[in-house]
Amino acid sequence: MPYRATLRGYAVAALQGSATLAGQSVFPSADWPTVDPDYPAILVQCYREKKESRAKGSQIPQFIATAVLAVTARVKATGGAEAGPNVQMLLDELEDQIFLAITTCQPLLQSIQRVSWVDSDQEISAKSQYHAGEVRINFGLEFPVDVDPLGDRPAALPSITAPLKEVDLTWTVPQGTPQPGLVIDLPQPE
Repeated sequence: MPYRATLRGYAVAALQGSATLAGQSVFPSADWPTVDPDYPAILVQCYREKKESRAKGSQIPQFIATAVLAVTARVKATGGAEAGPNVQMLLDELEDQIFLAITTCQPLLQSIQRVSWVDSDQEISAKSQYHAGEVRINFGLEFPVDVDPLGDRPAALPSITAPLKEVDLTWTVPQGTPQPGLVIDLPQPE
């Protein structure tokens, strides 16, 4: 399972447990099972990840990954001219609740190196008898990724190591000193 799925799970749990305006209407998939009367609702995705090498000059694959945790929330308000300001007020409150729920979630914070950035934007539209609003908040979550070229190698690929046939342990010593050493032939007879 990708690490970003773990991060998404922590975010969903934090939002469901934080008493936001959306309550338990927090969904972890791209398919919102909502219709307008179900708002406010929150969608949590972790759809992008970028890995940058931190092993400069080395062939060992070590990275700093940044996953984008995308949280989208929708609200609505009915009525005439007052619906727009009401939606704006709801969006501002929900944005603050989401920000605090994510940035204070201890399991999430302990699973990453840092929150490297937060980006948010809002949109409000009027639809006949009501106004709807959406806030999108993206969190850049950094964490280290180390790949073991031997241990993490898929089993279906052919072996890249040569079998060990002999171990020769000898030392350079001053002339006239007994030569210590040991030669082990492999594989050992059973």
